[in-house]
Amino acid sequence: MRHPSGPPVMRGLPLIGAAHHILNPLAAIRAAHARHGDLVQVDLGVFGALYLAFHPDDVKEVFGNGRRLHRGLMRDLLGPGLFVAPSSETSLRHRRLMQPAYHATHLARLVDVIGQTTAAVIAERWPRPGEPTREVDVVHELKRMTIAITVRVTLGDFPEAELRRAEDALDVVAEYLDVQLFTRIKWPRSLPTRANRGFRAAMRTLHAIIQRKIDQTRRGHDDADRADLLGMLVRARDADTGAQLGDAELHDEILSTFVAGVETTYMAITWTLFFLAHNPATRDALRAEVAPLGDRAPTAAELRTMPYARMAVQEALRLYPVAWGMLRTMDRDVTLRGHAIAKESKVFVCPFVTGRHPAFWPEPETYDPTRFTPDKIAARPRFAYFPFGGGKHQCIGNELALMESQIVVAMLAQRYELSMDPVRDRYLQGWSSGEAEDDLDVVADRGRPLVFYALDGAGTLKLAREHRRNGVAIRLDLGQHDEAKPEQRERENREPDDNDGPQDAAQREEKRAGGAEGGAHGRHN
Repeated sequence: MRHPSGPPVMRGLPLIGAAHHILNPLAAIRAAHARHGDLVQVDLGVFGALYLAFHPDDVKEVFGNGRRLHRGLMRDLLGPGLFVAPSSETSLRHRRLMQPAYHATHLARLVDVIGQTTAAVIAERWPRPGEPTREVDVVHELKRMTIAITVRVTLGDFPEAELRRAEDALDVVAEYLDVQLFTRIKWPRSLPTRANRGFRAAMRTLHAIIQRKIDQTRRGHDDADRADLLGMLVRARDADTGAQLGDAELHDEILSTFVAGVETTYMAITWTLFFLAHNPATRDALRAEVAPLGDRAPTAAELRTMPYARMAVQEALRLYPVAWGMLRTMDRDVTLRGHAIAKESKVFVCPFVTGRHPAFWPEPETYDPTRFTPDKIAARPRFAYFPFGGGKHQCIGNELALMESQIVVAMLAQRYELSMDPVRDRYLQGWSSGEAEDDLDVVADRGRPLVFYALDGAGTLKLAREHRRNGVAIRLDLGQHDEAKPEQRERENREPDDNDGPQDAAQREEKRAGGAEGGAHGRHN
C-alpha cells in the first residue's frame, strides 16, 4: 500500500539543507533513524535530496534495482577493477569470469596457503612466550599479515626477495590511499612530493611483478593446477564468447583485489580481537574450539567444524562493518515503506544501522557470536545483515575474507591470551557502559578502530587507544609501556597546531607508526 504523502524529512539549514551533517554523517544517520524511522528523506538544499533506507526489505529492493556510480578517486589511482567499477556490461563480464575463483571448492584449496602464511608471519614478527615484554602495534601487524596472505593468495608462490618487494609496495599503496581518501588537507597528487613519488614507485613495482606472473602463466611455466587467483583468471574464458581477460584488465583486477582483500580482512580481524578482549565467555568458547589443533593451522575439513571463530568475525562485522554505508541510484521507480521513490533517486543504505535494528537484533549493542548459528540466520530477513553489500555488486571476495579472518583469529587465539589491562581511561569506561557511543561512531565513521592492542612476551594482548583528529593519529597507551619516556611520547603524539601543514602531519604520523596502519578504502561501496 502506497502512502499519499512522502516519507519523513530530515531538514537543515537554508540552501544546504542537512548537508552540514557530512562532518559526522554516521551520527546524523543514526539520529535520523531513531527520530524518523525506517525511511527518511534528507533535504540537501541546492544539492537535491537523498533517501535513507533501513528496513531489510527496502535494502533488498535498493540492491536489486539500483546501480553503483564509480569511485572516481579510486579509479584514477588503481584503474577500473571490479572493486571500484560502476555498473556496466564490462563489470558484469569481469564478475562472471572471476566468479569461479571464489567458489567454495576453489577457496578450500587456499586454506593451507593462508594457514602457512599466517604461521610464518607470527613466527617472524610476533613475540614468542618467554621473550622480554615488548609492545606490538597489532593493527599494523594484522595489516602486514593480511598483505602477505593477499599477495600469496592472489599471485601464488614467490622467491622470498620478490615477495618482500610486493608486500612493501602494497603497504605503501594502502597507506597512500588512506591519506588520499581520509585526510582533509593534503598536497595535490601532481606535485613531486615524497608521498606521491613513493606511491608511483610502489605502483610500478606492483605492475612489474604482476606482469612477470602473467607472462609466466601464459607461457605455461607455472603449474596449470595452481590455486592462486591470478592463475584462475588468466585461464578463465567467457562461456558465451570464449573471450579472456587481457593483460591490462588483469592488472586492474589484481590491484583491485589487493586493496579490497587487505582492507576488509585486517579491519574485520581487528574488531574481532577488540570484542574478544572485552568478552571473557566468548574468548573462552573460541579457545575451547581451537584447543584440539594445538599450535598448527586448521585444514579445510577442520575449518568446517570450527564455526565459532567464523561467527565471532561475523558478529564483529555486524557491529562495525568495514563498509558502513552504500549509495545506489535507482534504475526504475520503486516503492519503499509504502512510499513511491522515483527513478534516478539516490538511496543510501547503512549496514551499521540496519545491523543494530532492534526489530531484528535483540539487545543490538551486545556482542554475541551465537546470533550467527544457522537457525538464527535462517530466521532473519536476508538483508538484516549486509556488511559485504548485496545484489550485482556484492563483494565477490566476501567468503574469502571471512575464511581468512576465521583462520587468523583461530591461530591467534591458539597462541595468545586475549585480555586487557585494568581500564583507567574515561572513554573506555564509558564504552563498556554504552555512554561513549557517539565517540566510537566518529572513529568508525572515519573507518578506523578506536582500539589498538599491545602484545607482550607472556602472550597477553593489552589494550591501547588511538584517537584521530584532522588525519593525525594520537596514541595513548593504557598499559605500563614507555613510562620512562613521557616527554618523548608527548612530543611525538602532540595534536596539530594552526601552523602545521600536510608535511608536518605526515611526518608525525610516520614517527608514530612508521607509516603503518592503513585506513578504509571501501567505506562507502
